Amino acid sequence: MPNSKSTNIYAYNILKAPNVQFDKEYSYLQSLILHIENEIEFGSLDYKNFASKLANAINSTKISFNVDRVCLAVTHPVSRRLSVLSSYNSDRLGKNTMDQNYSCFVSQNSSILKLEKTNIRVYSDIDEIVASYEDRTVQRSLGKLHQMGVKSGLTVPIKISGVVSGILFFNNIEVGHFDKLTDSDYHLMCLIKLVAQSCIQKSVFGASGVDSRISTYLENKRSFSTVFRLQEFEQIIEEGLHHRFGNKFAVEANCEIEGKFLFPSGPILYTIVKCLEEQFEKPKTVKITLKQEGDINKVILHDLKLQMLDLAFLQDIRIVSSNGIAQEGADLVISVPFEPVDQYDYSI
Repeated sequence: MPNSKSTNIYAYNILKAPNVQFDKEYSYLQSLILHIENEIEFGSLDYKNFASKLANAINSTKISFNVDRVCLAVTHPVSRRLSVLSSYNSDRLGKNTMDQNYSCFVSQNSSILKLEKTNIRVYSDIDEIVASYEDRTVQRSLGKLHQMGVKSGLTVPIKISGVVSGILFFNNIEVGHFDKLTDSDYHLMCLIKLVAQSCIQKSVFGASGVDSRISTYLENKRSFSTVFRLQEFEQIIEEGLHHRFGNKFAVEANCEIEGKFLFPSGPILYTIVKCLEEQFEKPKTVKITLKQEGDINKVILHDLKLQMLDLAFLQDIRIVSSNGIAQEGADLVISVPFEPVDQYDYSI
């Protein structure tokens, strides 16, 4: 993102934490944040309510760091798609158009991907960023933030595993609100980051974390194309299934979708692996058809029927696997949004 800067929150903690003097407001907020972690630990806080819980905790104190928007997002396995897990807008902002149903692809040149090299990004004035596009179309997510009334932002990446990561977004309606964070703010940010990590790890993936049985293959396959290619897709599925189950699988894929489109092959492989894990007898040939219905791509796994309990489990992991999964006759159908090839976005 132009007109933004990156810094390192850990440097502040290593060099300055011993000198940080918390006043009673910061100490109170620290207790509230730790209470959120306890709620996550004991299952009394659903991840969908995490953003509002954190925002209310921050805004209940009189510290200078306050927020009008909190958004917790997750990346899909080996894919540049982000999906919102939890999102909160204050009354000072317009309607929340980036709630739990929102997702987007991230451009390879996006500044958000460069956060792996640092661990915090700040921008002061979204109006300047929007103006910098001139005659180009403003990125979709950026346009939505602008329309909601956001002015400034703070972005923090959250490492989960080699396959999946999270991103925490804070916004305010005031220009330059996050420009002058104090040592205490940075110290608290590290604590918030750990709690957000716990929220993703425990509430979405379960106590044991992301399934490592396929993660090794996914980690080594970061060269997946974002634009769908049929031959590559077949190869990815064949190799992934062989890596997970040991025996050879034949994959017969047929794409009935015309033109080029963005497609998250990694998450689809992850879903297919989870489907076959539930099958006592594995098919030697996996037959797949891709169809477009309106603004949805359907990945149809033919002759793969699951018990309702297994189907419910797969629906529970849809955040990291796909946007939906259902049984249609003898076929299992994975649904993901259709994204034309020019619909790269860059942040939430």
